[in-house]
Amino acid sequence: MSFSAMASSPRRIARLPKRKAPTGAFAASQAAMLPPPVHIPAEILVVIFSWLQAIVKSDASKSIAAWQTGININSWIFVTHVCKDWRQAALEYGSLWSNINSLQPLGLIMSSLERSKNVPLDVRIAGTSNEIAEILLENLPRIRDLTYALTGASPADAHGYLEQLWAQPAPLLESVSVLSTNPATSPIPILQGPHPVLKRVNLVAFPVPWDSLKLDGLTELGIMYLPPEYQPTVSQIHTILLACPNLNALGLTFAPPSATNDTLDADAQLIHLPHLSNARIEMSAQMWAPLLQQLVLSHEFKWIIEIPYCPSRLKDRLIPIGDLSATGQALVVTLSVNGLDIYQECMSDPGPEGTKQKIGLVWPQVGPNESIQVAFDNIVELVKNTSWANATSLRINFAGFSVEEGTPIMWKTLFEVFSKLNRLTISLHILNMADPEFGLAQALMIPQKLEDGTMSFLLPDLRILHVRNGRLMHYGIQARAFAKCFQARQNIAPLQEMVLINSSSIPRAVLQSLKECVKVVEERDEDPTDSEMEHLEPTEKQRQGGASGGDDGNSDDWESDNGEGESD
Repeated sequence: MSFSAMASSPRRIARLPKRKAPTGAFAASQAAMLPPPVHIPAEILVVIFSWLQAIVKSDASKSIAAWQTGININSWIFVTHVCKDWRQAALEYGSLWSNINSLQPLGLIMSSLERSKNVPLDVRIAGTSNEIAEILLENLPRIRDLTYALTGASPADAHGYLEQLWAQPAPLLESVSVLSTNPATSPIPILQGPHPVLKRVNLVAFPVPWDSLKLDGLTELGIMYLPPEYQPTVSQIHTILLACPNLNALGLTFAPPSATNDTLDADAQLIHLPHLSNARIEMSAQMWAPLLQQLVLSHEFKWIIEIPYCPSRLKDRLIPIGDLSATGQALVVTLSVNGLDIYQECMSDPGPEGTKQKIGLVWPQVGPNESIQVAFDNIVELVKNTSWANATSLRINFAGFSVEEGTPIMWKTLFEVFSKLNRLTISLHILNMADPEFGLAQALMIPQKLEDGTMSFLLPDLRILHVRNGRLMHYGIQARAFAKCFQARQNIAPLQEMVLINSSSIPRAVLQSLKECVKVVEERDEDPTDSEMEHLEPTEKQRQGGASGGDDGNSDDWESDNGEGESD
């Protein structure tokens, strides 16, 4: 049986074609020759029903998005119409009736509440009258998983009654997702009674009185699209996160803190979230900076922040406190036309996806003329005073079509933060109009006084330099600057390996000078990567032969898999 067939199995089982019974004397003779009918034991029927129930159940049916498109409601009522044995087995098996959808007829809802007996309920409420919503919420003490989509205005007299229903104890409740499509909805106090096993809460445009909201011990928290007048303060979210040390997923989507003077004290308690592996913040993240700085995370997390514009300089650190050394002290920075990503790359065996820490900044309104110096300043502000500044390997991807030349001061600003690098990789887009790698050699020649009082240069531990698609050797002055740079560093901070990929041919005299002061100097050509091929003209793609290589950077997938499915 295919999955699509299984998805409507209760209805299909009840409608299997039936052979017409013979009539008259012939029927009697045939009946005498046939063996007695075989009755499937009730225990076997229950096993079959349980298996089919597991097949048709889909986690996607729990998503709030599913309510906005309409759902084909399946019901086990069909199997009760097959025969007496099937009906008896189905009616006695309470789990068959524990998934209740408010789009079902009221009579079936009432029957399901009765037939499910004491089995925990999975309830979906959406787009229905207050009568059905109230009937289902009256059973809150029995509900395990609740999705409540308030798609219309509630009468004033019903509002108080809903508060009473939400105040009931919920000893079995594990997951709650609530949505309001009515921007005029006033705050509704929810989860006022005890809910000792609650793990997952998602609030979508659903205003709640934050001071009275009781949340602790959560593993998943999502707050999205809140009207300005109902946004929480930094202190209120700080209190919630302190009470949820097992949190593994956090989402703050266009739900900035309330525009008040509420701030955290300088000695505010740090929030230890060792299990947090996925966080997404989409808003003006600067407003959350005081909270983000209080987070202490494990070495394995993903962090993305969307801000509406490119700031000239970030005023606050947005990276949580983490342990960079756990994944090999390797960072990757990707600069694009509308933002930048910084993520931590595992240098040991990373597995299929790698063990990474990642922070992404996205500003959609920025064009390709945005200053690289500004981007570097923001990287510095993000990283300084964090463990990420201790990185020993740094890869910088210029993924956009840069039109700005690099400068020594730009690179100096970056190297003063990443002072412990021993490996530097620079990758430029194949269609770059400018040369952001310019000024690199001059910056590496800037003297620096070490802690022991001796003199050296910026990045005194730098031993490996790789450049992809760069044109630093195309211009004689830049080529000679690199030769002069590594000659000067040879006795104090010698470079051991220099690899130039898809770079212009090095003049023979410069190449000889480099080989005299760098142990390994290599030139090689490679095909464009997939990300570079996407931006080539069709004729250029054909000339390149359609070849592709590994991804040079921004390849992390931030979207979770939310496949759609049918409701139970």
